[in-house]
This record gives sequence, C-alpha cells and structure tokens, in this order.
Amino acid sequence: VSQSRYEGPKKVGGYYLCSFNEITSLKGCPESVGESFICTNNPLTSLEYGPRTVGMDYNVESCFLTSLKGAPKVIPGYFGCSYNDLKNLLGGPEHVEDNFSCSSNLNMTSLEGGPKSAWEINCDDCKLETLEGCPQNVNVINCSNNISLRSFKGAPESIEGSFVAMEVGVRIVTGK
Repeated sequence: VSQSRYEGPKKVGGYYLCSFNEITSLKGCPESVGESFICTNNPLTSLEYGPRTVGMDYNVESCFLTSLKGAPKVIPGYFGCSYNDLKNLLGGPEHVEDNFSCSSNLNMTSLEGGPKSAWEINCDDCKLETLEGCPQNVNVINCSNNISLRSFKGAPESIEGSFVAMEVGVRIVTGK
C-alpha cells in the first residue's frame, strides 16, 4: 500500500480514523487532531510522525508496536496500546486523563516509562514482574493475569477506586 495515499492535512479539527489500512508508517499523518486519533489494526511498529496533540483519545491497539516513542505527552481522554509487541512503556504519554490500556502485550515485563497519572490503568494479561513504573496518581488498577507478578512493589500507597489483581504470582501469607 502506498503511504502517499495517507498523506493529508497537517491539522484535523475532528476525528482522524485510519484503522485496517495496512499502514506501516504514520508519515503524513496530521500533527494535530482536534478529537480522537484511531489507528488500530495496522502493521505499525513505531508512532514516529504521528500526531503530537489530540483533543481526546489516541488508540493504536492491535498493531505491531515495539515502542511508544512519538506518542503525545498529554492525552485528554483514552490511550490504548493493547495487543502490541511492547516490552515497556518508554516514550509513552506522561498524563492520561482517562484510561491507559496496555493489556495483552505478551512480552511486557515492565511498566517502566508509564504515565505519571491516569484515571485508570489496565495492564492485565502481560508478563509483569512488579508494578514499578505504575502511575502513582491513579483511581483504578487492573493487573490481573500476570502470573510473573511476584510483588506489588511500585503500586501507589493509596488508590481511591479499585485494585484488581486476580491470577497473579503474588502469594499473600497470613498467620498460621
């Protein structure tokens, strides 16, 4: 598929939707999207050349991403990078107002580089070993189905909402 087919305006006031197009590069994407950038189910390995700002959501789930380098630093809505080939979250956004979803990155062993704040983080079904790199300002954490998770080290001291940790490797031992 020719990449020139996707080159267009530098700024889009509404939504920019480019899912299921066999896109291998974000070169030519707008620098600014007023609403949501949705670019799922493409053979992307990098977010380089993607939008620097979005007004709402940024969704790049079910691609082949190996890095989040190039993602905007602030996401006013949802950030989705689930079902990729990420090992960590380096280069990703620093602040996500809504849900940060990095679930089902089957090679991800670390939340290193994760956002400093998010309303919710879903990091279930990965191979996390600890929660180091987890946002410290978060209302909900779902780290279920991380059998390699042997410690909750890195989890926030206080969570206003829910902490979901089903089917993890952490074993809690109480009195005899």
